[in-house]
Amino acid sequence: QRADYKALETVKDYRDFMSLYIGRLIFNQRLAEISSTADSPWLEAWADNLTYTDNSAFEYFGIVPKNGNFENAFKTYLDEVDRILIHGVSEGEIKRFKDSILVSLEQEYINRDKTESSSHADSLVSYSIGGSIVISAEDSYNLLKTLVNEITIDEINTSIKKYYQNRGTLMFLQAPDSATDIPSKEKIMDIWK
Repeated sequence: QRADYKALETVKDYRDFMSLYIGRLIFNQRLAEISSTADSPWLEAWADNLTYTDNSAFEYFGIVPKNGNFENAFKTYLDEVDRILIHGVSEGEIKRFKDSILVSLEQEYINRDKTESSSHADSLVSYSIGGSIVISAEDSYNLLKTLVNEITIDEINTSIKKYYQNRGTLMFLQAPDSATDIPSKEKIMDIWK
C-alpha cells in the first residue's frame, strides 16, 4: 500500500522509524518461524517497505507458497497480520530484538573507521533523494542507542497498527503459467477483504 514518505529529520521521526522497524523485525521473525515448520504453507514470507522518491513509500508483503498451497499460504499470512494487529507483540520479543539491535549498533560503532567511502556516498545519495538528515557515526550511535532503549511496547504496537491499518489498495500476483493452485480473482479478493 502507498504511504506518504516522511524524511527522518527529527528525533521523533527516528523514534517512529525505530518503533516500526522493531515491529517489522518481530513480524518477519514470526513469519520465519512458520517457514521453519514442516507444515508451513510457504517457503518464505516477509513484509517490508520501499521508498522510491521523497514523497512516496510502499509497504508490501511477499509469500512464496509451497506447490499447491497458494490459498492456504495467503490465508495464513493474513491470519498472522490479524494476530499481530489484535494481540500486538510481547515484551519478550521486544527485548530479544532490542538486544540484537544494540549489539549491531555497538559493532557498527566500533568499526566506524572501517566504513567504506561507498557507504558514506550511499548516505549522501539517500539524503539527496529522500531528504533525511545525515549525522555522524557517533551521533547516530548515541541517538539510536538511546531510542532503542526508550521505545515502549505501546509505541511498537501503535506503529504496527498504523503500518497494517488496512489491506492496501494494490495487489500484484506473479506465478508461473504452470501453477494450478491459484484461485480466481474473485476468490483472491474475497480472501483479501
